[in-house]
Amino acid sequence: MEVIYPLLRREPHFGPNIKRLKGELSDFYRYRVGDYRLFYTIDELEVIVVVVDLRSRRNPYRE
Repeated sequence: MEVIYPLLRREPHFGPNIKRLKGELSDFYRYRVGDYRLFYTIDELEVIVVVVDLRSRRNPYRE
């Protein structure tokens, strides 16, 4: 997380491992970290990245 946070803090919207989700989840982004997926949203007013979940890539979109 020490390496990822500075990258997301600098540019949370775009990057080789960042993807904006679609549909009902379009307020969220996915950051690919090896075998895991970090899901987050961005508070534009305060420029804060809010981590919502970290899941294994096997079933990242299932509850």
